Amino acid sequence: MKQMSNRQNSLLHVSATHSNFLKQSFSWYLTVLFPSLLLLLLAGCQKNALQDSSQKNDLTSSALRQEGKTRCVPFKASFVTMDEMTQAATDANPVQKDHLTGTGEGTGMGRASIDVLAEGDVTLPFPALVTSTVTFVAANGDKIFASNDGYLQEPSANGDLHLTGRGTIIGGTGRFEGATGSYALDVTGNIFKPEGTAAFTGTICYK
Repeated sequence: MKQMSNRQNSLLHVSATHSNFLKQSFSWYLTVLFPSLLLLLLAGCQKNALQDSSQKNDLTSSALRQEGKTRCVPFKASFVTMDEMTQAATDANPVQKDHLTGTGEGTGMGRASIDVLAEGDVTLPFPALVTSTVTFVAANGDKIFASNDGYLQEPSANGDLHLTGRGTIIGGTGRFEGATGSYALDVTGNIFKPEGTAAFTGTICYK
């Protein structure tokens, strides 16, 4: 009986010791291991979130870079021109042709020159349609090509001419290669004098 009692006491002691060990282990898990695991979990989530955010930023940056391949900027240029009639209108052919050249300045071009080939039917009532092709030449030789449709008002009593219209940029060379855009044009001249002016205001898009 005494041996049985000692065995029971030993078992109780082992059970109590085991219980205390479990309590201490659980307490250590709660106070040390669990917070560490939680921190690792949170760190992993933050890492994934940062990776997702980084990937989104990369995609956004890539999209912006793609959009940035073509940029659109204001286009403004003005020139002092000289007009030379290259074809006079006749009864058989009422179309008059003119060649305008000029010098001035333009946005993105610096000191620039302009070359215009214009034509119009002189038998049309005013305002009469005048069409033209235009080449803008930048200071470094790069070119912008455009086409215009304008309407010429009836000349004033002293021969002043005024034409307004729209132009479309259809290409270019150098840094203006593939350029597009549009602008409003305002041209002045005089029947009795070759001097005139030409102004362009709009938008140009190029790579």
